[in-house]
Amino acid sequence: MIRVLLGLALLAGLAWLAMFAADQPGTVTINWMGYRIQASLVALALAVVAVIVLIWVVARLWSWLRGGTPMSPQKRALRKSKKGLSEVDAALSALAAGDARKALSLGQAAIKHLDGAGVAYVVSAQAATALGKTELADEYFDALAQTPQGKFLGLRGRVSEARRLGHVSKALALAEDALEEAPRSDWAIATAFELETKLGKWADAETTLRKATAKSIFDADTSARHLGAIRYGEALKARDDDRPADAARLAKQALAVRPDFAPAAVLAAQLYKAAGKLRAASSILQKAWKLGPKPSLAESYAALNPMETAEARLDRFKALVKPIPDHPESRLRLAEAALGANDFTLAEETLKPMLDGLPRARVGLIMGQVATARDDGAAVRAKWAELAQRGAPEPSYTCSVCFTQRLHWTSHCPTCDSCNSFEWDLSPAPGAGLLARDELHLVGTANPALAPPAAAAQPPTVAGSAVPTAPQDQASQDDADATPSEAIDVSAEAKAS
Repeated sequence: MIRVLLGLALLAGLAWLAMFAADQPGTVTINWMGYRIQASLVALALAVVAVIVLIWVVARLWSWLRGGTPMSPQKRALRKSKKGLSEVDAALSALAAGDARKALSLGQAAIKHLDGAGVAYVVSAQAATALGKTELADEYFDALAQTPQGKFLGLRGRVSEARRLGHVSKALALAEDALEEAPRSDWAIATAFELETKLGKWADAETTLRKATAKSIFDADTSARHLGAIRYGEALKARDDDRPADAARLAKQALAVRPDFAPAAVLAAQLYKAAGKLRAASSILQKAWKLGPKPSLAESYAALNPMETAEARLDRFKALVKPIPDHPESRLRLAEAALGANDFTLAEETLKPMLDGLPRARVGLIMGQVATARDDGAAVRAKWAELAQRGAPEPSYTCSVCFTQRLHWTSHCPTCDSCNSFEWDLSPAPGAGLLARDELHLVGTANPALAPPAAAAQPPTVAGSAVPTAPQDQASQDDADATPSEAIDVSAEAKAS
């Protein structure tokens, strides 16, 4: 409305000026360089308007001649840019089709046509990576990082390339540069944390974890899981540095934030056992067992008293499984201890509820030993041997990202390199079988008479059943051989030797 009123006011003003000029006739005289121009005011005004219009027309014509003709610099630059973008599209299509060589050629051409635009460097680096030309890919990422807009993207590409090649220290240094460039980047914070834990830089990892938690990159449960893994790594390092008291304290702290973390419980029990505090070690394992029975806990529990009789061990395992007697792992471990004490009736009765559906392979192993000890005949032994070979898969640690399965917990998945992604899975995918476990071990000792006779259909031997000695924790042996930087990758699931 205001614009309409202003327009009307302007028109009224112009009309008034025209009427004023008409009512005031007169002449305007101009003397210039010996010339004399004389005209009325109206004629002079029209001449000025005509000159202005002519200047505008000439300016528009000149602008068209400079930028609108096919050979103008602007047109040439536009054609060059369009060609470069077309090459980028073609390079991406070539990458999708698996033709990395063609993609690299198109990407290099796009770099020239787009004057080093970031997208051209990215597609060229990806093509070089696909061809295995790591140095060339690194050059492209480095060039991308030199551009003002592409610095962070270039650093991110170099971090990914360094991680792919296994250069963890270099990847961490680059991730720290990226974090400095973009302090609020979720990716930079999470990546720095993962690499710090992988290198065993626990103090730095804890600082980065606080940043990630404050920015809600990790929820409360995930942060607690990560903090437990950090404390566990610190405990392993303290143990390796011959500081058992600090190691035990840190392992207990790991359990405080993550009570069901079996690796920390096993480590704490081993440290208390070494200090002669068997009651404290037993209590730790019993509490962890209530929260989630796992093979490593049972075997560490069995190793607490290697000199006890098989009957005493059976009594201890009855106490261990009492809080959750119907858990499959409780039944299996109690049956193993009963088998070691030659209480075949208890072993069979304990496993009977697990025979519905497709039982676990370990049920077949134990029942095969029972059948052999009672001389139930070749047909019965063959039935249990079949179950031992084709039974339901055993529980395992499973990566929540790529579903890789492992017998032992590690801080980083060896397949997808995800951090702290392994969780105990009671229902692994079909076909997992025994996860390449060569043999399963009893926690109890058995009578030498249990060694199966040579028969065509004898069940697999359960290792340790023929030798009345206590098994040793594989976790102890693995942990002792680990370097500080690899400490958190040590298995916490025990395995008898």
